[in-house]
Amino acid sequence: MHRLPNSTNPLEFKQVEREILGTETPENSFSGQIIHRIEGKERSKLRVRRGFVRKTGITAAVLASVILFGTFLSPAMAKVMQNLPLSEHVRMFVTQLGLNSEDISSQASFENIQDEEFKYQLLHMWNEAFQTNRDQVDHIKFFHPSESEIIVQMSDETGALYISNGQWTHAKQRVEEHEVPESVKTAADQAMDRVGDLGDNIRSVEHKILQPGHKPMYTFWYTTKQGTIEMDVEEGTNRIIRLFAEPLSERFYKINSTDDRRLLVEKTKDLELSRLQKKAMEQAKVWMNLDLSDYEVVRPDSPFNMLKFTKDGFPTVNASFTSEAVFYYFEIQ
Repeated sequence: MHRLPNSTNPLEFKQVEREILGTETPENSFSGQIIHRIEGKERSKLRVRRGFVRKTGITAAVLASVILFGTFLSPAMAKVMQNLPLSEHVRMFVTQLGLNSEDISSQASFENIQDEEFKYQLLHMWNEAFQTNRDQVDHIKFFHPSESEIIVQMSDETGALYISNGQWTHAKQRVEEHEVPESVKTAADQAMDRVGDLGDNIRSVEHKILQPGHKPMYTFWYTTKQGTIEMDVEEGTNRIIRLFAEPLSERFYKINSTDDRRLLVEKTKDLELSRLQKKAMEQAKVWMNLDLSDYEVVRPDSPFNMLKFTKDGFPTVNASFTSEAVFYYFEIQ
């Protein structure tokens, strides 16, 4: 494998991917869709939990004061604080920060959190995800994309953990090349070869992805002169779970003219579903060894350049395409 200078900034590339796919997710988020899958379930729980807080007679201001400044508590109130779920601790903290959905995000120091129960619950989730025994993390960031959703990002030099409405949804752990199983690296290299001849490339392992109840995955980047290929490979099965071939996309985010954007969208929308379905099935088989022949296909209104393949008992598969019916993105949800 020939090495090339790697000038791609990881954050910039993630922004490029989101622009191309027509989605908006918090900065450094692995997948907003993972978070949204649990949002409805957690929202109903939060309504019950808010009722519990009101019945105790404790106001949001009092709770936030305790969380931030360690205000003295009576034994009864201390017991109430101890029994609060993590989602309520987060909401009280965000309230005190003054963060709302228009602000999007805010950062806080772990040391400034005075409520020991809040810190304990955060660290418990971190240690559960990474199988460690840490007593502190470096950074905590709060995202507030909507009134009903708060996302917490905890991070240090070893990785990042994402918590949505009181439950951890995924984590990214930094790994070295030698820590990745050889079979996983081989599967990634073979998938890269199947994408096509993009010239010399350099492979890098970005991180290991952890999710509750799922096998770990490894994220690879292949940097070429034409652009970057990114993919996730599942440990144990060596399946390609996600593949994004940026050089094959139309780089919609680089089109400055409103008229040119509109024409491209209209051309993409005019593509026949039957043609797209056939192309997607062929491409998924080659790139990911994924048979979509007995899946139902749906073309959602948004994003305008995506198909969704569904089958009872199997994960949904998303596929994105260009105005020329070239598929450049597949993801098994």
